[in-house]
Amino acid sequence: MNLRLTTIILLIISSTCLGQLNSAPKPKMDKTLMKQFLETHMIYPVAALRNKAEGKLIINFTADEDGKIANRAIGQSPSSLLDPEALRLFDLIEWDPALADGVAKKGSGEFTIDFKIKKYNKAVKRRGYKEIAINYPIDSSLRIYSRKELDTVAQSALAGGNKNLYSYIYSQMQYPKQASDLNIGGKVELSLIIEKNGLPSNIVVNQTVGGGCTEEAVRITNTIKWNPAIKNGMAVRSRQKLFIEFRLDGNNGGKYIPNQTNPGF
Repeated sequence: MNLRLTTIILLIISSTCLGQLNSAPKPKMDKTLMKQFLETHMIYPVAALRNKAEGKLIINFTADEDGKIANRAIGQSPSSLLDPEALRLFDLIEWDPALADGVAKKGSGEFTIDFKIKKYNKAVKRRGYKEIAINYPIDSSLRIYSRKELDTVAQSALAGGNKNLYSYIYSQMQYPKQASDLNIGGKVELSLIIEKNGLPSNIVVNQTVGGGCTEEAVRITNTIKWNPAIKNGMAVRSRQKLFIEFRLDGNNGGKYIPNQTNPGF
């Protein structure tokens, strides 16, 4: 009986390991962050709203060994009115490559976007805009620039720019109750892309802190509006990192202490 149980456990472990070593291309964002990305960036086509077009849309694609998309096409669509917006959203997403025995390789996959008008209207109400107006020249490519390549780095849209970014972050922070009760603290590290319209995208958690701190850091990051980076007089996509520290003061009734010495970039 024990031998049989051990064999079953080993088979389960082996299956799990194989699943981790062999996989199709997948977004760098996890499922929760992907959901937030779509809610933040979707612009429902006016004609699709007028015609009440909605439903699941599937994009078929292939990616190379670096996760770069080689080609993509609509595989299934409830309406051609939704296709351009689906492809626009898809093109903003960064991908991890397919794996074979743990080694990156070319691979194919499919990506589903669920267009629901009622859900979209709720997201618009929550985020406070239908579409971000762009009144400046923009780069037509999807290239993502590093800080050293830029003429001007992305700045938070707050008065004072990045100098006041961390004051804003800590003014918005709601220290998670579980983390406070268990005296959990630490630094959450996030990487993201600032899009040409100033919205954050492709948020990825590089370092977590338990007790709800990671989720709170992501929540705050999603509220930050940015002035996009500039290259050759045009707004471009750029990479950004944020470090958000959670630190309790044991002598201050459990309140957190902002880490004012951390530049965050």
